[in-house]
Amino acid sequence: MKPSTSPTWLDLWSFGRFSLKLSETEFWHLTLLELDALIQRYKEEQDWLNLRPALICSTLANIHRDPKKSKIYKPLDFMPEIRKRQTPEDMLGVIKTYQALLEVHNGNRDK
Repeated sequence: MKPSTSPTWLDLWSFGRFSLKLSETEFWHLTLLELDALIQRYKEEQDWLNLRPALICSTLANIHRDPKKSKIYKPLDFMPEIRKRQTPEDMLGVIKTYQALLEVHNGNRDK
């Protein structure tokens, strides 16, 4: 999912199925609050996994830096992405997308 735009229903579904490894049934039975909690937990795990190689990079950079010319590097200096907090507008966009997704799913189930 792209952090700068509201996710589409397809983004939520594919993230749930591929990244969270949810079955079709598990995905459709989640509430928005539960899905958000799983996504936040996934992001925390990714940050933790990225911190370890960033620690190695910062250690190597600090070993080889010139103390007179450069700053001391921190692991966060080597993190590929620092997550930003969702704005209220982003949250509303996610809710509207999820609501539309449920409406499409429920409409297809009735046919």
